Amino acid sequence: MKPRKWRTEINAWADGEQVQQCLINSSGEWKDCKHTPSFTSTNHKFRVKPEDPEWMPKKGDLVLVWDIDEIAAYARIFRMHDKTANYPWLVDIDYCRYAKPHPLQQERNKYRAALVETRAKLPIVNSVHVKIAQMIDEALK
Repeated sequence: MKPRKWRTEINAWADGEQVQQCLINSSGEWKDCKHTPSFTSTNHKFRVKPEDPEWMPKKGDLVLVWDIDEIAAYARIFRMHDKTANYPWLVDIDYCRYAKPHPLQQERNKYRAALVETRAKLPIVNSVHVKIAQMIDEALK
């Protein structure tokens, strides 16, 4: 017996996960199924709603994105993530399909975390400590 076309999506929906649908001949905008999905429809395609990436960047962070041919990667400034779109990553110039953290941004995040930890442990005993605390606070802005 041939398995159902939407078997994975049906099982996920039965387990309580959110399922999305999209018109086959549309711009590709995925919408949440508010009611019972009609898996017999020939006009729609279905998917399990994707989770946010575990490393969701903050606005202004550097990310690596790929061109349409997925040949070259470029450093861009992250603006927004729309997980319902076919091109979910909005960066400074355009929407992109794929993005990942930029190594430089990962190093910046580690440096910032080290500054926060140092600032938290810094005892304010004299004017030198106050000056160091002010310098760390300025760097964290």
